[in-house]
Amino acid sequence: FGGLTYRNRFPSLREQFSGALNRFKANPDLKPEKGTLTDIGFIYGNGALRLKLSGFYNTYTDLITQIRLTAAQDAQRRRMRVNLADARIIGAEAVFAWRPSRFLSIDGNVTWMDAKGKADGVTEDKIDNKPELLGGLSVEVRPLRQLGISFESEFTGKQVETNPAVPAEKLEIAGSVVFNARVSYSLVTPKWSADLFVRANNIFDHY
Repeated sequence: FGGLTYRNRFPSLREQFSGALNRFKANPDLKPEKGTLTDIGFIYGNGALRLKLSGFYNTYTDLITQIRLTAAQDAQRRRMRVNLADARIIGAEAVFAWRPSRFLSIDGNVTWMDAKGKADGVTEDKIDNKPELLGGLSVEVRPLRQLGISFESEFTGKQVETNPAVPAEKLEIAGSVVFNARVSYSLVTPKWSADLFVRANNIFDHY
């Protein structure tokens, strides 16, 4: 498969006006980001196994990203969403789903990205808060048809962030893994269906 898409994305109300419990400084002047997205890959399916491999090359104007404000810009040194003049992101993605039986399903994905941008005429080899690697793995067991028990892991690779004290310097943020768990029960009738579930995110309370 392959695709070429031109996309305009307007900032959401949350991105423009929400302070996210005072973690962000609102920026009502955010402009729409414009992007040309290209991807190519293939999908393989063989009974219980489904695999997708793809590569992508995306270019953006006014890409919406986030920065950490300096103390001079904001006494609380909150984050703020801003537009980058230009950005280029290349990468590759692998996704798989394995259903060996009715009782077990395993899903996984991993994405590698190389993101570069330009702001105020200065080229940045790495864009703030764009991890090199992202991945996840989910295992679900169904001892009963209606009952599902799943465990998930989410991996975020290392990334960089501009040093608020020295704007020309980038600080490296180490990668992290979090683990989640979910228990669900399906209610099914001839006329309607619903899921009841309990979910715990980051069960080890660690980033």
